[in-house]
Amino acid sequence: MHSFSIYLLAVGLLLCTACDWQAEDVGVTETETGRLMLGSAEEERTAERSVSLEGRTLVLDGLDGDVNLQGVRGDRANLTFTRLGRGADPDDARRVAGTISLEEAGSEEQFQYMLRAEEPKLSRVNIKGEVPARAPLNIKMAHADIRIDSVQAPLVIQSEHGPVHVQQAAGTVSVQLANGSIYLSLTEVGSDDEVSLKTKNGDITLRLPADSEASVNAFTGTGEILTRNLTFEDKTLDREGSGYEFSGVLNEGGASISLSTQNGTITITSLDAEEENGVEHRAFPEELFPVDPAPPQNQNGPDTD
Repeated sequence: MHSFSIYLLAVGLLLCTACDWQAEDVGVTETETGRLMLGSAEEERTAERSVSLEGRTLVLDGLDGDVNLQGVRGDRANLTFTRLGRGADPDDARRVAGTISLEEAGSEEQFQYMLRAEEPKLSRVNIKGEVPARAPLNIKMAHADIRIDSVQAPLVIQSEHGPVHVQQAAGTVSVQLANGSIYLSLTEVGSDDEVSLKTKNGDITLRLPADSEASVNAFTGTGEILTRNLTFEDKTLDREGSGYEFSGVLNEGGASISLSTQNGTITITSLDAEEENGVEHRAFPEELFPVDPAPPQNQNGPDTD
């Protein structure tokens, strides 16, 4: 029995060694931007998709990759999914790319694109296209650089890592990251809207109209809280270790705004503030605050290998 146990242990060690060797053997490549990626070769495949949402929520449930979406008039989303498989050589990369799947599911409430891969560490899917500006959007990614422009409907973003940049948004927005910076520019803030921006590591920048009616709460574990060209009432500020906890009311309150980062700086500024040359105001003592006043049809395009 003792000899048999040693045999099983040896087989297990050999298998683990083989797995480690396989993971390391694919090589490492440096891209033009300096990004280091696993795999010496890459295979790219694209898929075009188009769906009429008519008010339904569009859900993108993906892997690693970049997301670049532009809000437009109308009810149809037109998307390009670029699937990237990496491997030790071209044949290996083609094999990995072939395991990346794009699944679809629709209901009266939402339409969902689900991206899956047998080897997620060697797989990426970039998503680019146009989406209805008035349709709610829900994005779930692993590691992603997410950029959204002119989506003026409820927006939910979840990602383990990567920056999020959202501009010309309106309405309820929720962004939750494990690591990465968050930038959000709101063209309008309704009295019932809720804005929640959270990251464990990264800066948060919120830009909103100066006449917004909102209650603001901001927290940093380590980092400063800055304001610019906004008049807060009922301001409070507490020192929390190496960070701060701030609360204030804009124009008698209304919308709920919550900002939180464990490591990073939070900046809250009006839309008309100059981003490059404006003077930042630390939210510390009183004198440093600014004082200026039925299911639609889904049309799928062909995959191109």
